[in-house]
Formats: sequence, structure tokens, C-alpha cells
Amino acid sequence: SELKKRGVAYQAMIAGPVSPDASARFYQLLYSSPDTVYLGPIYGDTKEGFYDQLDVFLFPTQYDNEAEPLVIHEALRSGVQVFSCDRGAIAEMLSNGAGLVFTRDDFVQSAALHIERLSRNRAQLRIAQRLSQEQFQRMRSVARTAIAELLNEMTGLGKAEKGNGP
Repeated sequence: SELKKRGVAYQAMIAGPVSPDASARFYQLLYSSPDTVYLGPIYGDTKEGFYDQLDVFLFPTQYDNEAEPLVIHEALRSGVQVFSCDRGAIAEMLSNGAGLVFTRDDFVQSAALHIERLSRNRAQLRIAQRLSQEQFQRMRSVARTAIAELLNEMTGLGKAEKGNGP
């Protein structure tokens, strides 16, 4: 509704399960929003295709113990700009221009404002998407290095290679 107020044309897609506690309200809102499609839970190639269709991924989590959500990694891998609530490691994940974090109270207004700006400046959107993918590449590189170092430490191979072994 906020995007409509701002005159922003959009096609929203929602993926994933809906909590039984929220399903009545969810379907009420879904039916009142003809520009929104609910895909349900998606996996594999369908999930990859989902991210490939997105310009922006909204993750307005309310979970207090949110840590480092896999869905954000998946979105960044596809070069999707991510807007989320500030929880756990999300702000760090979305650094370097990969996305934006907002407070829960400010999420709707802030996300709508930035979506409006990106929808009116597609060149800026392409830059934002490139920055998202670059951030994913950085995070993957750091993770690969950390895993290699851990495996070397666990197996002792790193010491043997350095001449520190028996």
C-alpha cells in the first residue's frame, strides 16, 4: 500500500511457508493486493529462479535472535539488493552497498522510499545489484579462507607444510 501511495508500479513475490498463526491475516492481505503473488515454499532451481527475478529482497524479520539468515546470502549471490531489519549480523552482511537495514518501526516507510528511488533510477539499481553480488563474493572468499585454515589446523597439514610438523 505504501508503494501504491507513492505511485510506484511493482510486482511483489512472496516465497516460503506461512505460519498457521498468521495465515488468516496473510491471505486477507494477499487477496487485497492484486500486484502480489504467493509462491509458497520453493526449493532448488525454482528458488534460484525466484531470486533471479527480483530487484529487491525484503526481509523484515521480527525475530529477536536472528543471526545470519541464509536467505540473505542467497539473495546477494543472485545480485539482489536486500532491505532488512537490523538484527544479528544482518547489518554486517549488507555492508559495502549490498543493502540497507532499518529499525522494525521504520521498515515500511524506509524500504518504500528506497524502492521508489531505485525504481526511478534503474542505473542506480544496477549499481546496487552489482554491489550486492560483490559483497557476496567477499563473504564467500572470507568463508573459504576460514574453512581452509580450520581444516589445516584440525588435520595438522598446515604445520607440516610450513615445516613445523614432526
